[in-house]
Amino acid sequence: MVGLLVAVLSLLAGTTEKLAVEFVSVLDIGLWWHVAVLGVVTSVTLLLRWLLFGRLHVRQISAGAAAVTLDETSTSYFDQYLDEIVHFFDASTYDIVILEDIDRFNNSRIFETLLSLNTLLNSLPSRRDRPIRFVYAMKDSIFDQLGLQKEGRGLGGDVDPIGDASKAEAVRANRTKFFDLVIPVVPFITHESARDLIRQLLDEVAPEVSMGVVDLASRYLPDMRLLKNARNEFVVFCDRIRLGQPGGLDLNKTELFAMMLYKSSHLADFERIRTGDSKLDEIYKASRDLVRENMVELNEKLRGVRNTLFHLDDSASRSEELGDQLLSYIERVVRASPYTIANNHHYIYDGTAVDEDYFRSPEFWSDFSSDGGNPEVVLRINASNIQFAFNREDLKEDLGDIFDPEGWVESERSRLIDLISQYKKRLDFLRGADVGDLINGPDFKVSHNTSDKTLKSIAKDVFPDGLAYELLSNGYINRNFTLYTSPYHGRIISENAKRFIIHSFDRGVMDEQFELSGDDVEAVVCEVGQRHLNDPALYNIDIMDHLLRSSHSGAELMLGSLSAFGDVQRRFIQSYLEGGEEKELFVSQFASVAPRVLVHLVEDLELAEDERALLLDVVFRNLSDRVDYEVDGFVSKYLSQNYRLLPVLSVGEVDGSQIYRVASIFSKAKARVDDLGSLSDAVRRVFVEKVLYEINLNNLRQIVGSETPLGLDVIEKRDEKAYRACLHNLSDYLAAIKNKSETVTDPESFVDVINDVMGAESRFVSDVVSGASEKCSLQDLEEVDEDVWPHLAYSQRFAPSFHNVRAYLGVFGVDQMLGDLLSSAGKITVQEGADEGEKESVACELLSSEGVLPSASMRAQLVASLGVQLDVETVPVSEEGGELFAWLLKYDVINDDARAYARLAGFEWPVKEMFIKQSSRFSDYVVPDLVQGDLSNLLLRKNAGRKLKDAILDEVSGYVAVATREDLVALAKVAAQRRRELPADVLEVMAREVPPKLIVNLLQPKLQAIDTEQLLRILGFLGLPYESLARSDEAEVTIPASKGAQAIVSTLEERGVVASFEQEGSHMRVKMVEE
Repeated sequence: MVGLLVAVLSLLAGTTEKLAVEFVSVLDIGLWWHVAVLGVVTSVTLLLRWLLFGRLHVRQISAGAAAVTLDETSTSYFDQYLDEIVHFFDASTYDIVILEDIDRFNNSRIFETLLSLNTLLNSLPSRRDRPIRFVYAMKDSIFDQLGLQKEGRGLGGDVDPIGDASKAEAVRANRTKFFDLVIPVVPFITHESARDLIRQLLDEVAPEVSMGVVDLASRYLPDMRLLKNARNEFVVFCDRIRLGQPGGLDLNKTELFAMMLYKSSHLADFERIRTGDSKLDEIYKASRDLVRENMVELNEKLRGVRNTLFHLDDSASRSEELGDQLLSYIERVVRASPYTIANNHHYIYDGTAVDEDYFRSPEFWSDFSSDGGNPEVVLRINASNIQFAFNREDLKEDLGDIFDPEGWVESERSRLIDLISQYKKRLDFLRGADVGDLINGPDFKVSHNTSDKTLKSIAKDVFPDGLAYELLSNGYINRNFTLYTSPYHGRIISENAKRFIIHSFDRGVMDEQFELSGDDVEAVVCEVGQRHLNDPALYNIDIMDHLLRSSHSGAELMLGSLSAFGDVQRRFIQSYLEGGEEKELFVSQFASVAPRVLVHLVEDLELAEDERALLLDVVFRNLSDRVDYEVDGFVSKYLSQNYRLLPVLSVGEVDGSQIYRVASIFSKAKARVDDLGSLSDAVRRVFVEKVLYEINLNNLRQIVGSETPLGLDVIEKRDEKAYRACLHNLSDYLAAIKNKSETVTDPESFVDVINDVMGAESRFVSDVVSGASEKCSLQDLEEVDEDVWPHLAYSQRFAPSFHNVRAYLGVFGVDQMLGDLLSSAGKITVQEGADEGEKESVACELLSSEGVLPSASMRAQLVASLGVQLDVETVPVSEEGGELFAWLLKYDVINDDARAYARLAGFEWPVKEMFIKQSSRFSDYVVPDLVQGDLSNLLLRKNAGRKLKDAILDEVSGYVAVATREDLVALAKVAAQRRRELPADVLEVMAREVPPKLIVNLLQPKLQAIDTEQLLRILGFLGLPYESLARSDEAEVTIPASKGAQAIVSTLEERGVVASFEQEGSHMRVKMVEE
């Protein structure tokens, strides 16, 4: 119709003619264009109708404020296919429709639709005489309150959904409005009767099925259809998996029926067993993880206990344990009091403050447990100034066994052995435990979904409905569950082996703790192929045990793959060394393929100390020349500290070639033994040969002999390699022989040893030199390296000959070491023919060394020993050089003349005095200019000789000219002492500075030779009262009475200057002549 309408409109509008004109060049069909338009429009209309039919809906119709909304999902099944349903029943002769399992939808509204449908069908004219009857088979519970609530339908606004039970029942009774007749059916099966029915069903096919699983089935599946279905599936699976048939797996019918019950209640999860993603797989994986993790933890605890037992006799370890017990006891006592131990507290023992660690020390327990006294341990709480005192007797009463060390050790040993036994029992349980055992067993936990849970808790989380959990916890579903899900074709194999292949090998999951018998292992290897033994999925303790025990060729393949030692390999080796039965065989063969076996055993694997030592001993007994073994610092440290634990080194049962292999490992690791005496004779010889020992006193005596000196020269004669070892470990060697032996005993070897030490460790040459025998000394210093010379000088180990001293000075000058040597020797031995110039050079250098040789006497003595005569001008002068001149003069190194004394011009008098004391000719060359400024010191010194004084007095006029007041006084005193007459001119000069008494006495012998004028001048210079005698302005003068004064006055009286004089006591009264 649409096509015809469009064609007519196109004709009337002339559109068709326009198309014909436009396309005439392409298609000239004349009037047939009208037919073409009709055909095209009709085709397009049909195509659009086919594409859009049923796809366009009216969702909403609006008219003003009113709107009607339609939803395509609101149409029911009956509405959509009502025509077909009505047609079916109108055309058929059926008049009864049976509807079953409608209650499975848990929706009571469906009965309203069915009632409407029944009414509609029975209203058909063809059905008036043959009405259609709907028969329903269903549960009444669909109409109960819970059902209504699930549907979201209330009981009515006036009905209380909880409290008004009668009204709720009234609503529930409305079910009868849908039915003309309700026929009740007595339940065919209940959980009480299901048990017998199941038993009857199973007796027909499998009477051996356990009553336990039957009880569970009747409790959780009281449904005849489900039970029959489970029975039927049991029969089918029993046939398909060839249960009980030749060539089939040795499976259990009870377990198979349990799996059929699980299948009936968990259909989707049962299907996922095939891919390993089921909930049962999750439980199984959790159980294996639990076994592995808890075995790791228990093995760690077992190692700790074994190590404690291993070190039980160690006093430090025992003291630490006892200290913890004591501190724990003290804390319990304090907790029982009103006080608490805060941070602000301290302990006191025997009057001294100590920390808690002191109570864990052997020193404390040695003192505290001794019999003497009754010492106290005091805890003082500073905040309250309260203290608790615990004396030994009280503690002994409460903690008696800790004061019996031997008893405590035995008690502790017994406790540790019991603990080891407990751990081993738990390990044995875990190794063989099935899923049910772990659910009902001890509360082992495993990490699951970010928390630690027991397997029981995990199982309840995974299976909250009950049946699956009960089947697991009772062991009806166990680790063999996978074997009941599909048939397995191929070789005859045990169910245990097959389960291992499925869960481990096929899924690429290592389960090292999976238990397998020897036959199981053979079956697994046969099934998967020997070439796969390097696959980590086959890493299993029992597999490895069997391969090793039976010398299977596949053992080498698996061991070779383990040598890679990745995370998986490490985990398996750790587990095997903890639980394997052939540990020693494993390690012995592993050592032949694993270059890092020593590193693994020492550093990478967690082992008890005694077991680590045992396994390392096995390695050393099975070292292979084909393997380049790797070692590191940890291996070196372990071997050096624990070699005594290796029987291979102490028991003489190892062949020579193996000893050399062991020695090569020690050499490569740079490990050294500290006690050669703990080694067997054969091993000791090799270790001495390879120098694999520490340089200590005990080892040196093992090499040289217990009574032999341990000098380097002696060791060299006994063992050249030991000698070289000592040279390269001089620090250890020197510490070993300290106060026990000389470093060199034979003087003939002294030079050679020193040169060797310089070539090895020159920093210790001084210790070697100083520790040598006193007889060891060098005659020619140039026999050894120049760097040794200071050390030899320090120890005074070379002769102080001119040759040696000259050589030493040429390199080092005068240093402290040489200075000490020369000071000790006191002289330098000069060989015949020594060059005088060289001797003078050495002498000058020695004289200049006051910083090293502060004693001028010693320097002069040393220079004197050279037999050299020095020009005084070449002698160096320093602040104390004047003293040196005196000693040089004494030792006749310089000439005793004025030139020598003149070099002392700038020095103080004591220096000059020393020179004068040493001089025997000073009075011969002394002149005024030479002693200028020192005349008084020279004349008044205690030991000034008469010859010197006379020489000076002989030239007194010259000395007076340059003399100071002190010099003049000294001259006057000496002249008076020597009773020497001095010239009048000298006396006149002295009168100005010298005390009058001295001048008066000196004038007496010269009065007759002095004229009156000069005499009066001299008296005038003397000052009062003598000055009055010269002035004549006084009639009477009083002067001190003396012989000199009397002589002077008498002379003046004679010369008419004095009239008379009279002595009155200590004075003289002199009357002057009046003019």
